[in-house]
Amino acid sequence: MTIKISHLPDHLNVDEQIELVGKSSDTFEAFVKVAKENRDFLFEWLPWAQNTPDESSVEHYRAAPEKKANNESADWDIYLNGEMVGAIGVMQRDPSREVLEIGYWLAEKHNGKGIVSKCTRHLVEMVFEQTQTPLVEIGADINNEKSKAVPLRCGFVFDREFSEHPKLEHIKHGVYYSITREQYESHGG
Repeated sequence: MTIKISHLPDHLNVDEQIELVGKSSDTFEAFVKVAKENRDFLFEWLPWAQNTPDESSVEHYRAAPEKKANNESADWDIYLNGEMVGAIGVMQRDPSREVLEIGYWLAEKHNGKGIVSKCTRHLVEMVFEQTQTPLVEIGADINNEKSKAVPLRCGFVFDREFSEHPKLEHIKHGVYYSITREQYESHGG
């Protein structure tokens, strides 16, 4: 069953400094700048960073509005005080499961400031209020301590380990954290 996400807003104000702007061809150049500046840092966890910009990154930005309209994914660039510093998105990776997954990355100099945690909390609240998903997951490389810390700060719990994930080829050994609608609501969500 496909979870409807096409209606999620293209622009979100997380707080006075952080906004999420829907990915499109219009934001591609800002992405290229931050990706190039952070190539080595990002490449440790995200293989796409090594070759940015390339045809796949051009296509990712070009196709983002269409993918959202088709309920495949909703992706936003993260802006801090008007400067793009990363990205976050929500997708239904496996249409046979009623689960939405959140993924993210952030420029190195902005790590440790709570930006991704704030954005994640905002998305979790939005998807539980505006979709029918019973569960939200976040996957991370088992060795990426910073990425693994985000779901724990946001009320997620350890769910499972995985290796050789068919849709996360770049992660050889990873973990998933999850939060159910009931867990979210019981914590005042």
